[in-house]
Amino acid sequence: MRRHVVENVRYWVREFHVDGVRLDAVHAIADGSAVHILAELAAAARAEGARAGRPVHVIAESHDNDRRLVLPPAEGGLGLDAVWSDDFHHALHRRLTDERAGYYGDFGEAPWLPRALAEGFAFQGEPSAYWGRPRGTPSADLPAERFVIAVQNHDQAGNRPHGERLGTLVAPAAVRLAVALLCAAPALPLLFMGEEYGETAPFQFFASFLDPALAQAVRRGRAEDVQRFGWPPGIPDPDAPGTFVASRLNHGLAAAPRHRALREYYRRWLALRRAHPALGARGKALAGADLDPGGHVLTLDRRAPSGEEARLVANVTGAPRPAAPPGAGWRLLLDSEDPRWGGAGGAAPLAPWQALLWERAR
Repeated sequence: MRRHVVENVRYWVREFHVDGVRLDAVHAIADGSAVHILAELAAAARAEGARAGRPVHVIAESHDNDRRLVLPPAEGGLGLDAVWSDDFHHALHRRLTDERAGYYGDFGEAPWLPRALAEGFAFQGEPSAYWGRPRGTPSADLPAERFVIAVQNHDQAGNRPHGERLGTLVAPAAVRLAVALLCAAPALPLLFMGEEYGETAPFQFFASFLDPALAQAVRRGRAEDVQRFGWPPGIPDPDAPGTFVASRLNHGLAAAPRHRALREYYRRWLALRRAHPALGARGKALAGADLDPGGHVLTLDRRAPSGEEARLVANVTGAPRPAAPPGAGWRLLLDSEDPRWGGAGGAAPLAPWQALLWERAR
């Protein structure tokens, strides 16, 4: 079985030319071998890529916040390229929606969001009420590219009772704020299909099993998940064709004015991330984030090794908040409330969920 798993990864890299592998729920993999299966798998994927003359990335999903996944083998790690940091999603989602069920209950008053932005993991050994134990390991010293963050993904939408996407839960201004935090962060941003133009179709939990017993087991498991989170019962049947059909993307939506504006907003952010020296800097030592004393305005500072600076000032509440401009030498680079993106315009005071990106030359 071990050889089958490793050779399967080699096969995908060699025959289908994939440039990366995402490993699901690695916290559930137990291996007491001298060489952990994940380390062997990562080495095999990279070796196969080297034969083809191209890099291959191995990324893990884990809820344990375990730094060992991305440490090199020489330092006792498994040598994966990156790991998902769901803490960023959870802390941001709690801020935007005030949902407190399940693991969202862990992300209350403490400054989890700035910590996830600047350091990768929010929980780095602190007690978690949801998990009933200390959770996480230190991450501030790890390279920023070892973390993948998202404001939406298949798990966080699909595991909801009705697969709601973020844009159907919060105001457009809050969506634009989320995009700003995602793209200004030093970690690697992940976009979920349709997110870039504000897809409104749900992404529900769907399946198609020929075995009736297995289909029923999935139904039961989904119902238990919903009950554990405290959400109301009455979820779509995972095995019903209509559940899948309802989750299809509506590509025509991207041409509608509001959705086209959101896509242009994403494009602007991604272009800045590629081109701006401070936003493209990989070192987390050149990034810092904090909240004002009231916990209302978040500031994220980025700095390039060559000295250029970028500062994101974001109102992470649904009420207007005062925020003075950074001062002499700073220039406004992007405003989430610019009418081009569907905003109301104006930068003082900060509108609900408004984000301003400033830059200063060296």
